[in-house]
Amino acid sequence: MNLSLQALTPAIAVSTIAVSTIAVSTIAVLTLAMAGCASYTDETKVIRSEFIQGDYSASLANIDKSSLKTSSSSKLLYFLERSMILDRLGNADRSRSDLLKADSLADKLYTVSISKTAASFVVSDDVADYSGEDYERIAIQTMLALSFIGDGDLPNAQVAARRINSKLAEINGSYGNGKKSAYSEDAFAHYLAGMIHEARGDDDNAIVEYGKAVSLYDSDYRKFSDGSKPGGLIEAYYRLLLQRRRSDKIPALKKAHPAETSAADISIAAVGDNPAQISVVHEIGQISPKVSVSSMIGTGTQIVRLSFPMIQFHYRGYGATGIALANRWLPASVAADMDAIGAQCLDDKKARIIAKGITRAFIKGAIVEETRRNFGEGAALLANLVTAATETADTRGWTLLPGRFLVTRAWLPAGKYMLTVKTSGRETPMEIVLRPGELKLIRATDGLKSKKSEPQLKS
Repeated sequence: MNLSLQALTPAIAVSTIAVSTIAVSTIAVLTLAMAGCASYTDETKVIRSEFIQGDYSASLANIDKSSLKTSSSSKLLYFLERSMILDRLGNADRSRSDLLKADSLADKLYTVSISKTAASFVVSDDVADYSGEDYERIAIQTMLALSFIGDGDLPNAQVAARRINSKLAEINGSYGNGKKSAYSEDAFAHYLAGMIHEARGDDDNAIVEYGKAVSLYDSDYRKFSDGSKPGGLIEAYYRLLLQRRRSDKIPALKKAHPAETSAADISIAAVGDNPAQISVVHEIGQISPKVSVSSMIGTGTQIVRLSFPMIQFHYRGYGATGIALANRWLPASVAADMDAIGAQCLDDKKARIIAKGITRAFIKGAIVEETRRNFGEGAALLANLVTAATETADTRGWTLLPGRFLVTRAWLPAGKYMLTVKTSGRETPMEIVLRPGELKLIRATDGLKSKKSEPQLKS
């Protein structure tokens, strides 16, 4: 790993300070930090448990009296977590208000507090204001789009969907030197935007978005969607290309996806070229919380600890998800796995986190040595133990963010239908009326029934 001198500049600057004047006070601060330290995951355990059990009112009450509300360093997380609780309570307006506050705050936190940044170079990353991971900043727009879909507000859903990829471009542009993370575009965002465009009758823009989604799902992005493409994407793209007579793109699509385009031809023959459509976006579970991974290194008379956060990506099963329609079962397929996306984003920044950890090790080492000179070996040993113990990874994160997004899609003759939407086993019967050429977008979650209100599922 190549770590530039620039990465160590803060340590060099701090080392010019008369360490002896801060050694004792620093040890005291670090000791208090170690004594009162609890991971973000532990701190929010009750709130998360109540949310998962469907006791959203209790979850809201607890987050409103937690340190997240009063601590400036966790203000972003307060808005993010609270937005999901309000959403499940059926209060879409307040939920979107919190998401918009979170979006604005995340942008502002690119310029962070100087004092807390300095502290993060001496203590640990989790004393600085939390500005959000890349995937969390993108997910704000995704959840806004889905919230608007739930209310049937497609114009605002379209605005939010468009912002997802513009936000990704902005984030990747901030890395400089042409560098990008592996999560440089979001295929699910393109698919979602395409469905919104099509539902609004904007077929040409839908074609553009579907085309981008197909290209991404055909690439390495598949590792973010369980190795597959979401159901209905190829058929939706193919149908619009046929309707718009896009002979420039049809042969290439048929060559790349012969089985799916052949199946689409059969579907078109069965229901015609201007049928009605149902498309359900399912939200399942919650993203896995971050964990801390540490390694201890002995360097002469000192112990150096390096820690960094990670999401332990692993396959997680889910219950039956799809649409039950008469005697037909239409299964959903994964469009985005947030565990995989989150794990990749954290892996991309690992080098930066380790570089900062080495910087802190340099500063803490200077403190330990100064303590040894002034107070002896016993005090130096205590200082070393404390500085090592406070080298903890920042495990804060948006823990109530859905863990997976799946899509079910069907083309049907116009008419009235009784159907059951299933989302990880949770069943929601509904009656819908479909007009010729209409695409009805439905948002569904696997949240348990609230003790006071039913979570939203609107068409």
